[in-house]
Amino acid sequence: ERRRSLGISDDAFVFGYLGRFGAEKNLELLIRAFNEVNLPQSHLLMVGGKSEALEALNQHPNTTFRGSTTTPEHFYPLMDAYVLPSISESAPLAILEAMACGVIPLSTPVGNVPSYLNREIGFLFSPHSTSDLVSAMQSLLDAPDEQEARRKRARDLVIQEFDWQASAQRIAEIIHKTLS
Repeated sequence: ERRRSLGISDDAFVFGYLGRFGAEKNLELLIRAFNEVNLPQSHLLMVGGKSEALEALNQHPNTTFRGSTTTPEHFYPLMDAYVLPSISESAPLAILEAMACGVIPLSTPVGNVPSYLNREIGFLFSPHSTSDLVSAMQSLLDAPDEQEARRKRARDLVIQEFDWQASAQRIAEIIHKTLS
């Protein structure tokens, strides 16, 4: 029902981005790649800002832009894949939030992302290559039988490695090791 309220069909494969629309986010790459994928059963959901330049670059009719939100948990479940095309990040939380919701991650190798994102879960792509991102997007669309397993692995990874209890345990181990 929420998908339909945004003009997204229930059977669409939704690539999404949720975050600030800053220059370092490299969102032009995502728009260009989605324009090239151009499959009628796919949709691009962009949440987090307003950009006339991005909207002008968009040529795909199945694209929805939404402004900033204080309820990202309402948007992640609408996505099948979360795309982080950033040029610069340290430890991006949005990709982990999406993965916690069972969304397949596609990201540039920024910050700590390469330490946990592998091909069993999602895809890394070059921040300077539209064709790299198109290839990752197409790979997901071409292998629908793998999508559920990827979603589960993404969610499981976040639960096992990034929940507060696991993080607190790692910090305690570091403190203990340092003080010993």
